[in-house]
Amino acid sequence: MTKFRTVLGDIDSQALGITDAHAHVLMRIGLILLKQADFRLDDEQKSIEELQDYFRFGGRTVIDSAPLSIGRDPDPLERISQQSGVRIVAATRFHKTKCYLESHWRYRRSFASESKLLVAGRCFSATHDAHSSVRRMAQCMAMGQAAGRAAVLACESGVQPRELRYCKFRDALLDLHATLETRKATAAPL
Repeated sequence: MTKFRTVLGDIDSQALGITDAHAHVLMRIGLILLKQADFRLDDEQKSIEELQDYFRFGGRTVIDSAPLSIGRDPDPLERISQQSGVRIVAATRFHKTKCYLESHWRYRRSFASESKLLVAGRCFSATHDAHSSVRRMAQCMAMGQAAGRAAVLACESGVQPRELRYCKFRDALLDLHATLETRKATAAPL
């Protein structure tokens, strides 16, 4: 069974329930707040209340996409999760370059040194005008699902993700009911 690591411990993937795949529970520090002060999310009680509303409407898990550079802190996230009843997965990821100070560690490491990273999220390309009309969440969730499944398969197989056999990877995604061949399934033009 696939496990997810929440701030309160590991859970089976079947227990995730309705999940918000990109949330920010707290944002307390960072260059982004120097540039956009209204992005600040630093009221623990308000976060608890908002997540309690989310829980009342059926939400069970949120993926907190806040990288360390904007103040992700596991202690308040644990308290918020305990008091709201919502599971919080604290994801780690790169953020837009404009959100980091020049002294940030990401400028001291190369992507070659991070060859084991799987990057998912807003990793699709479109023109500026097209981005304004695209509903991205479905694509972002599909890429996250694929990256997560690739990580699990790679760990189980003892190989790097890039060494996975396509057929095995495809079948694993299909087992999760991923839509891989939209055009065949819907006859919609791509």
